[in-house]
Amino acid sequence: MPHPNPRLYLGYESLIRRFSLRVPPLQRIFVTTEQTMEKHTFTPDGSERIELPLRRLSDPESYAGQLTFALKREHLNLTVLGALFEHEEARDGVQEPRWPGQIPPPLATPNSPRQDGRIMTTRV
Repeated sequence: MPHPNPRLYLGYESLIRRFSLRVPPLQRIFVTTEQTMEKHTFTPDGSERIELPLRRLSDPESYAGQLTFALKREHLNLTVLGALFEHEEARDGVQEPRWPGQIPPPLATPNSPRQDGRIMTTRV
């Protein structure tokens, strides 16, 4: 059965390819597939190739999505992370604010101070 093209690498492998990191080869490589089942294949050099259904992944193409995937599904690889954070683009991607503009204010709760200084209370 032919592999669908193009393949999208996931996790550390995608980050290695995106930033051309010079690190030792990984023992586990994650890629996407159009198939519906997860598939594990071992190569002659002893590494494992894991194919994951694309539709089960959320945001597989963003930098943050790849880093999150790597930290959740793969062993912590300080060699890759160290090489990755030597790139300014990678550091900036981690330090971006979560919301555009200003962070929204917290919701008012009972017993929280009001803007006029009085405390809202609940009566029982």
